[in-house]
Amino acid sequence: MGIKVLKFRETNGKTSIVIVILVVMIIVLGVIFALKVMNKPEAKELSVEELQQQYNEIKEREQAQKQEEVSKYLNEINKEKEKNNKKFEKSMERAMFFTKHKILISIISFGIGMVLCVGASKLYKKMGSPDYITKLMVIYPIVNLAISLIFGNIPALSRLSIIQSIWSLVGLTVAIGILYYYYQDLDMSGIWAIVAPASMFVIVIGMGFGQGISPILYILVIAGIVGIIASIVAHVKASLKLADMFSKGKIFKAGLILLPFIFQPILGFQREQ
Repeated sequence: MGIKVLKFRETNGKTSIVIVILVVMIIVLGVIFALKVMNKPEAKELSVEELQQQYNEIKEREQAQKQEEVSKYLNEINKEKEKNNKKFEKSMERAMFFTKHKILISIISFGIGMVLCVGASKLYKKMGSPDYITKLMVIYPIVNLAISLIFGNIPALSRLSIIQSIWSLVGLTVAIGILYYYYQDLDMSGIWAIVAPASMFVIVIGMGFGQGISPILYILVIAGIVGIIASIVAHVKASLKLADMFSKGKIFKAGLILLPFIFQPILGFQREQ
């Protein structure tokens, strides 16, 4: 009995110590919470004037931000205007330069064109083209310049403008005739001279009048494109034959293919070996 009483007392003693510790902890936490609540600032009720002042401050900030955005936008617009004005000024300077020196530029351009035409006529003469073809190559640009100077300012629907249109057809005919003999002199069919202009004519007709009318016109457009490609192939073949005729290398062959109006006259001015 005595041993049981001692064990019971020891157990009660430990339990009471734990309870005391818990109570102390609860009291401490309660004191800390009470101090925080006491130190918490009370919500201050603002008067109408103070609320109005805060509202005005917020409005002023918003207006300042909007003004900054507007000023940035206006600065960007002004920068774009300055760039456009500079571009416009440069374009006007170029236009004024060409206007002031229009006659000189026209004379230089015509001179260069005549040199190229003379060189090409010499080349075709070497190749065996008829004399009237080689002479037309030199005469036509001169007559064309005269007609453009006389009828250049005539309205498009006037009767005299018909002369200009007829002369354009004459020029096309002359060009086709020159190319006809050019291909023949290179042992190719002269029909290639008319393939390119005929194909362009078919494409223009098909694109201008073919929409919603007939699928046949679309087929003609495709045929015209095929004709253009075929004429390009024929031009490349003829250029290679012409280069071989004068024993020229790969670079000159590329020049004849890409820039025939420059490299053909060079062959014309070249001395015969």
